[in-house]
Amino acid sequence: MNVKRLKYFIAVAEELHFGRAAQRLFMSQPPLSQQIKMLEDELGVQLFERNRHSVKLTPAGSAFLKHAHEIMCLVPIAIEAARQASLGESGQLRIAYTESAMFFDTVLNSIALYREAFPMVNVELREGAAASHIQDVLSGRADVGLVRELPGPLPKGLQALPVAAERLVIALPINHRLAQADKIWLQELAGERFVAGQNVVNRSFNDMLASLFQAAGMSPGVSTETTGMLSALGLVGIGVGVAIMPANIATTNFPNVAFVEIADSNAQSVLYAITASEPALHTSRFLRYLQTQVRQDEPLGDDPLAAGLPRDLSWPAATMAMRRHMGPPVQLDS
Repeated sequence: MNVKRLKYFIAVAEELHFGRAAQRLFMSQPPLSQQIKMLEDELGVQLFERNRHSVKLTPAGSAFLKHAHEIMCLVPIAIEAARQASLGESGQLRIAYTESAMFFDTVLNSIALYREAFPMVNVELREGAAASHIQDVLSGRADVGLVRELPGPLPKGLQALPVAAERLVIALPINHRLAQADKIWLQELAGERFVAGQNVVNRSFNDMLASLFQAAGMSPGVSTETTGMLSALGLVGIGVGVAIMPANIATTNFPNVAFVEIADSNAQSVLYAITASEPALHTSRFLRYLQTQVRQDEPLGDDPLAAGLPRDLSWPAATMAMRRHMGPPVQLDS
């Protein structure tokens, strides 16, 4: 329906006089009469009763007038909404994440700054398993997937950008024989019982740990499996076993748990942002906030991964610096 015809109809309905309505609209009367007739033909109803002396609304015209006013009020709102959406000022950003992603200041600060900069954008956060997040991004149910380690080759059409790398630590009961050590080699944990994440939730992280144990010549026993790192720490605290965690988890100061860095050089983990290869505007803007945080975060001690990411690197340069240490993190299926 032509919005201008609604405007013409409202003018005639309010003036109940084609001449005055034409003057109000700065047009001549014949074109106005023609537009009203075209509107009536389009609707299939008569809106006005006309004779040589008067014009009045029909019941259909009275009913239509109310909604015509509502439509005209919505038009500028719709135009502004479209403008905001085109500029990325409104809409939705859906972020799917694994539990440990929310222990990174880089991620938390990026989300907070993005929400502050674009208050009209609804940022939807959803926690879950890495494999499901990748499928969500692929199917369009999520815009960004924050996952620790990649669960395998990515489907075509997706990209993985490294967000942060960190050392791994061992979580021990506070009275454990190694709880006061500065660093622990994996081989020192031979014979220990481990609290591990269930494969359905932590498969990619577990696969990375399996490679570490294999390199150290170990085959650790598992005392129990959990669905999350915080529940694993609770079990560690009561002596059920020990658990390998990303270093940032140590900031929780969990009761009755000591955290000791693992000395093996390959004991490190990487958080990735999974997006479409050609991300939408909201996603691209969020990635730029992540990029800014990666550049501003201070290197963590003598961590070679952090040392390989100078603060003044651009996102592509940071990605390449990480890959020099870790090898190509992304493979695309053909």
